[in-house]
Amino acid sequence: MRRLTLILTIAAIALLGWRGFELYQAELATTEAVNSIAPLVEYRELYENGRDREANDVLLKTVAAMIEVDSAGVSITEVLRRSERINDTPVNYSDLLTESLLRNLKIARELALDTPENVERMKAGKSPIVGTGPYSGEKAEVDHIVPRSLAPDLDNLLINLELMPMTLNRKKSNKVTQRAAQIAKKFFEAGVMLPKSYEHVIKQKDS
Repeated sequence: MRRLTLILTIAAIALLGWRGFELYQAELATTEAVNSIAPLVEYRELYENGRDREANDVLLKTVAAMIEVDSAGVSITEVLRRSERINDTPVNYSDLLTESLLRNLKIARELALDTPENVERMKAGKSPIVGTGPYSGEKAEVDHIVPRSLAPDLDNLLINLELMPMTLNRKKSNKVTQRAAQIAKKFFEAGVMLPKSYEHVIKQKDS
């Protein structure tokens, strides 16, 4: 098998040239990444048939996959965009999804959730352990940015989920922060949040 792979590699270099071969390898890596992430971010099945805990698991597994893709030097933004096109994701949701997932990848990097051990935990749907900062050693939980008690229509949408150290998550509880209100407005204006839910959020913020 290794000999066959070597022969095919040499043949590809001879046919495409070194630069062409590099582009071919990069495209192959991107395609493989899309194949692993696209099924995870297909929102229709999760939104229509999923339950809250399933959405949490999906986010953890997606973050784990993004860490591996990003660490391999593949453009995670390109992978997400291609995955969304394959899934025929509506534009109003697609932009929010890309933004949300990239934010979660950034959080994972900042909290040192990107260790091999944590990646394996997330692949299994288990909470990773914060590896740096004041919350080091505690679990990073999946938090609903806009409280699900106020906006049940967002319950299984990945755009409303975010990794957060356990202490901060418990302290936040069902409070509507200024940031949550701003994000709710963005969801509402994009047409992915029901007017009734948005009204509940605004009333809770002003109370």
